[in-house]
Amino acid sequence: MIYERKFLPNFEEAQQRCLLPVLEIMMSSVLASSVDYSLEDAKGLYSLAVQIAQEAPEDSGASDLLTAWERDTVHIYPFLFGMRPNACHGSSLKVFVYDVPENLTSQPLHCVTGQWGTEVLFHHFFLNSACRTTDPSEADFFYVPIYATCLFTKQELDNDQDAASKIWDPLINFLSSQPWFTRRRQTDHIFLFADGQSARVWDSYDLVRSEAIFMMVESKCPTWGEAMRRYTDVKSCSSSWKDILISGHIDHGRAEVMRRHNKPSESRELLVTFHGRHAGNSEFYENCAVRDNVMELAELDGVDVGGFVDDYLERKGNSHFCLIPGGTSPWTNQLYESILCGCIPVILSDEYEVAFACKWQLMKALAVAKHIFKL
Repeated sequence: MIYERKFLPNFEEAQQRCLLPVLEIMMSSVLASSVDYSLEDAKGLYSLAVQIAQEAPEDSGASDLLTAWERDTVHIYPFLFGMRPNACHGSSLKVFVYDVPENLTSQPLHCVTGQWGTEVLFHHFFLNSACRTTDPSEADFFYVPIYATCLFTKQELDNDQDAASKIWDPLINFLSSQPWFTRRRQTDHIFLFADGQSARVWDSYDLVRSEAIFMMVESKCPTWGEAMRRYTDVKSCSSSWKDILISGHIDHGRAEVMRRHNKPSESRELLVTFHGRHAGNSEFYENCAVRDNVMELAELDGVDVGGFVDDYLERKGNSHFCLIPGGTSPWTNQLYESILCGCIPVILSDEYEVAFACKWQLMKALAVAKHIFKL
């Protein structure tokens, strides 16, 4: 790290000569410190950078830097480091957090960004909450932490066999050795799946599906390699009586940018927008007909659709409606991004089940889509 090589040997002098660059490099080194050393080392570096910024002279510009950090991913660091009180919303429930093999939950700062960040956030919520118990005999629930989607993505695993050997086999071997795993047939065990393919990120999720509690962003799983594939691309892999659908994760810094681009309705110039993957730019989306149909609207007035663009968030914040077509699964994080941009989401999938559905007041997607397509 440049912090160690260049600044640490002459730390006092570096602070005096160029305080703000030193602080920026220190904060940028927090992630590297957590990867190369430990979370505790990263916490120490973060705390030192914040302390120096808080004690800096008023005219140094450090206060502006503190504000900028609060608007970025750095905002979440105190939560991950266990530096914020967590009363568990006053709940009296007791949750035991398994200490799974270290490689399955390593590098939390590395895995907290991106749409699978909930794997880290829920883990650290329970780790540092008042409802955590270290005595399994008094636990109401058992949380099974695993950064599966992060590991799958960061390690570039591309098949079930590799995922099984590096992720799922070690997890099942560990759980099978725990007496509490079979005490109530897993009915008190919680697994979280942050992947857009839901629990199918694990090819053997059926081992625990019937009884364990699933927290998942998607209620449907693809039917890869199954006989029913000839009839349907997806199937239900959740149970409404026990499983919980959660919203997709959006980084704090990215959410702040979305809010800044959220224009008042009278200032918006576009009727409808969608930008993302489709058959024209990704071979994996060749069977996603609805996205190809959306691309055919490109020539209509007020319609802005296509592949990836650099000003994607600005376009959402400048549009009245945002199309939410299904992709390789019904779920897409574009729904939650649209909401933060103040863009009315139009869900183009009969199979999309939204998180916390009982609190939603949504228009029927088909009716809205027909209306827009006529304009």
